[in-house]
Amino acid sequence: MTAAAIFRAFQNRREPVYLLDTNILSEFVKKKPNRGLMDKIKEVEPSLIFTSSVTVMEMRFGASNREDGLHFWKRLQDEIFSRVSILGFNEHEALICGDILSKLTRKGTPIGIEDAMIGSIAISNRCTIVTANTRHFERLPGLKIENWLSV
Repeated sequence: MTAAAIFRAFQNRREPVYLLDTNILSEFVKKKPNRGLMDKIKEVEPSLIFTSSVTVMEMRFGASNREDGLHFWKRLQDEIFSRVSILGFNEHEALICGDILSKLTRKGTPIGIEDAMIGSIAISNRCTIVTANTRHFERLPGLKIENWLSV
């Protein structure tokens, strides 16, 4: 079953659906991950946890720049990406993203294109984004945000 199909099955549920940002997923492979995050993730049904194709790209980029890049990428696949469904960046998200970037640029408060892409995926799929980067994401109207590193 695709991530989109899984998500559609949960659209009518009352529980929030979560989209984990890059800085949250990166925490899981640290030697000492944030304790609050580790406790919070155990409280959430795994089928309600997603990430984005943009986060996969960012983490692949980070892994590729390491001396142990292939080994580290395998670890990311085994420990993270095998446990979450990945939502893609498609035409609908591209339209949302373009509008977000335009509005924020006109207001003089731009954000990075990757954050706009991740935010548009969360908005399109009605997800709550879980991130430590609340400063950028709070500029996106209608986006629900939680920071599990500060719980």
